[in-house]
Amino acid sequence: MLKDTRLRPLVIVVWVIAAAAVAPEALAVPYAAHLGSGTVTVGLLLAANPVGNVCNGLLVARLGPRRRGLLAPLALLAVGPFLLCLADPPLVLVLSILLLSGAGMAVNIVASTSFVQTVAADVRGRALGLVGTGLAAGQGIALAGAGAISDLVGPASAVGLIGLLDATIVLSQIAGLRGTEPDRASTNP
Repeated sequence: MLKDTRLRPLVIVVWVIAAAAVAPEALAVPYAAHLGSGTVTVGLLLAANPVGNVCNGLLVARLGPRRRGLLAPLALLAVGPFLLCLADPPLVLVLSILLLSGAGMAVNIVASTSFVQTVAADVRGRALGLVGTGLAAGQGIALAGAGAISDLVGPASAVGLIGLLDATIVLSQIAGLRGTEPDRASTNP
């Protein structure tokens, strides 16, 4: 699957974005404490990204085939805002950052559609299974990594550094994301 140049950027970006999404969630409790807040703030930090995802997801889903052109911009929106956490912003801005990132997470609608259209029906189940396994592994690594990085530099800087890493990876895949429209050619994962 990763040998297919049409699928590789989609898969890599989906894995990276899924991992990026859980990093602030893993750090919600220490981040709230860092901001001098308590459990309500933890809840807000955990809710902001999904709220952005649902709101923008509803819009993106309505675009139909026109949404393919949003793949690269949404991918960058999903991870780019995390860089602002390096400035150690106050709670209102952190929530805005997470909300924006969540809006970018609507990239999964576009990427999933492109993936399914690209992979031949006879191997689609296996391909989706491999992607799901990669998602779970990436999120587990991101959870542990976020905690380890936070122990070294604090939660705000950890989210920012994870955003930097993820944005770098997404940028490295932009050319592939802007590639040709997927066709129904057989792809063997």
